[in-house]
Amino acid sequence: MLSATAFNSLNISFPYFGGFPGRFLLPDMQEDALGELGQVLAAVHVMSDLWTAYGIAQFFCILMLIFRWVLRPCVCVCVR
Repeated sequence: MLSATAFNSLNISFPYFGGFPGRFLLPDMQEDALGELGQVLAAVHVMSDLWTAYGIAQFFCILMLIFRWVLRPCVCVCVR
């Protein structure tokens, strides 16, 4: 960890120790940055919903194939 003299020699004007007011100063944020992040998160949310619907559709398709495979011999025996 750097000491206060090391920071002073670097001419750093920001606070260098924890608990000092303004210790975690953030740079000014661009106006559009948060809006772009919101658009990306909204697109991810829609993609997640579509992925869930696709999984449900696959489940029902496989379920119907299993029912067809299991019940088909029974239907053939009953028709004869």
